[in-house]
Amino acid sequence: MKEFQKQVEAARKLNRALHSFDINLAIAATDKEYAIAGNFFYVLHTPEISDNINIRFNEASNPSLKLEVGLGFRSYYERVFITTPSGQTGTMTIFHGLVDPEQFAIIDNRTQAGWLVLENVLKQLRGVIGAERSANVGAGTTTVSLTAVELIEVNDLRVGWILQAKPTNSGIIYLGISSSVSSTLCMRELAAGESWSLSNFTGAVWGIGSAAGQLIHEGRW
Repeated sequence: MKEFQKQVEAARKLNRALHSFDINLAIAATDKEYAIAGNFFYVLHTPEISDNINIRFNEASNPSLKLEVGLGFRSYYERVFITTPSGQTGTMTIFHGLVDPEQFAIIDNRTQAGWLVLENVLKQLRGVIGAERSANVGAGTTTVSLTAVELIEVNDLRVGWILQAKPTNSGIIYLGISSSVSSTLCMRELAAGESWSLSNFTGAVWGIGSAAGQLIHEGRW
């Protein structure tokens, strides 16, 4: 019990030695002096993960150290010189003071939360979730003649598509990525019954026939 009480008292003293202040990132500054002392300096919050400052401990002639959110130093200092690069906005929160390393630790679960966000993004890119994805699933049949026609439209949300020439076609369908597609300027040609599928291409696909009245089935997801 006595040992626990000592730890509580140490924690109380620690709390009185910790401080925070804000930096307006919209105001560019070079080696602005802050009359603060301690052995702990940490960037607690920034509006954007790429926001940063450069600091020098004790003297403006000392080496400059770049700090971003989640980064900090344990080093004794009597004053700090901070440079705020231009082109940033919002407020950065700095946590600093004199701490006992055995009585102080930062609990940061943001990395785990970040992985969950990335996992969600990957699922959307794979078409696993997202109302936007389901809205881009479809199929149809288009008549292709001697004039180029757009078969697959530009769509940044699309995962993939498939095209199949109708088995009863009498001619060939030439496929390309613009309305300039022709029998000599094409990416692929489909005879009757042949198909072509492509993933991770979000651009347009055009087609033109070697004869009028050719049919092609398209599916997109």
